[in-house]
Amino acid sequence: MTVQRLVLKILGGIIWPAPVGAFGAIAGVVGAADWSAIGSLGMLVCVFYATCAVFVVVILGAIPQGHHRVVHFQSCCTTYGRNTC
Repeated sequence: MTVQRLVLKILGGIIWPAPVGAFGAIAGVVGAADWSAIGSLGMLVCVFYATCAVFVVVILGAIPQGHHRVVHFQSCCTTYGRNTC
């Protein structure tokens, strides 16, 4: 067995019961606080997804725009086989 397979087996053993642990953690919070804790958790999840959407649209959306400018500039400079810039 290679080291890679061994590491994947260990990680699989750790990750497989993770949903049960998450459910237990949420159940413990609801038991200690109240059902209003679920509302706070829902708000946190909504803010997280909104932040991810802004990142994808703004930051990752700007990368192709900047790449297009660089490629256009390079092709402009070498259009006629000489340095025209």
